[in-house]
Amino acid sequence: MSTDHNDYTKTGASSGKELSYSTWHLKYATDAYNVAVGRMALNTPWTDPGFGGSKGTGVLGMYTGLEGWAFAAAVFNSTDKASGEGTYLSGDLENVFDNRDLYAAAAIGSVGPVNLQVWAAKMTDAFDSSVFAQADVAYEGFTFKVQANQLELAKFADAAAREFKDDKGLFWGVEAGFAMNGFKVGAGYTQNDDEMPIYTLNADDAGMIKAGKQIYYNTTNALDAETMFINAGYSFDKYRVGAGYVDASIKEDETATKDYDMDEIYFDLGYKYSKKLDFSAYYSIYEGDEAKDENNELRFQAMYKF
Repeated sequence: MSTDHNDYTKTGASSGKELSYSTWHLKYATDAYNVAVGRMALNTPWTDPGFGGSKGTGVLGMYTGLEGWAFAAAVFNSTDKASGEGTYLSGDLENVFDNRDLYAAAAIGSVGPVNLQVWAAKMTDAFDSSVFAQADVAYEGFTFKVQANQLELAKFADAAAREFKDDKGLFWGVEAGFAMNGFKVGAGYTQNDDEMPIYTLNADDAGMIKAGKQIYYNTTNALDAETMFINAGYSFDKYRVGAGYVDASIKEDETATKDYDMDEIYFDLGYKYSKKLDFSAYYSIYEGDEAKDENNELRFQAMYKF
């Protein structure tokens, strides 16, 4: 049995703290099969598996008998912290995506130099179906990734959120980069559906392509959101520095005749003290169409891996 540390999360408007269940699981494994039963982090394209992130109690099975491929299926109930910040993920809809049963299956592998993964999932009373697909390749410093996700809201979730023109939505994105001798550059593009924009349960999730430090909170699940981004960085010894720019637009609702535009510039730096301890910081300047929609954010982080 493996366990991890209890995590503490700040409650809504309260200044107090509550104790979340620690994750734990029992695992049986052979050369080709393994099965885990217990409370585990939900490491899917739709959820946030990070510290204090999404967890569920259930069963995860995996087959690795085909060289280069892994096939998985899982059933989780009482999903925890599945939803978080992101446009339209608030109020009644946020509650819809929490404490639900999640069914998921995945195939992950490679064909030649191309890495592939396909996921399918269903969450009771939240979404009837969702299919996520990604292909990525790396060659001599060049990287390229393309991904898409289609999600069909359950009727209960659609009614709790609002009446979109459709209950099915599509997100897609591309990202490319090049790295050599410590230097790296990257660029990307994402597009949300213009009739049903919801595609993920948490703006912090690690699965989907996203840009910037602040702007993706306003573009995640936003109607007809479009983002274009570039970034660059340099690493030397234990240090790293970088900068990026994001240009984005959304429609505030279905009746909008004009897009709401926003952009962000950010600078970041980091210091890797050891294999387990890493320090990082960024400064972000965010601006929207209206003068009041401005925010400068400075953040420091120290991460220790056990």
